[in-house]
Amino acid sequence: VGSFKLTGKRVFRMAPLQHHFELKGWSEVLVVVRFWIIQGICVIVGLGLFYAGWAAEK
Repeated sequence: VGSFKLTGKRVFRMAPLQHHFELKGWSEVLVVVRFWIIQGICVIVGLGLFYAGWAAEK
């Protein structure tokens, strides 16, 4: 809301976020697959941080 009031432009074309990408021309399958990839990367980073802290305690 603050960005829209300051600039007069929207950050995203539509909510929820996947509809923004669909309006940009991405297919629904492409959006889902890319979100899966991002989720997988976040899980790997989270597990890495968890196990790094766990290994440092031993």
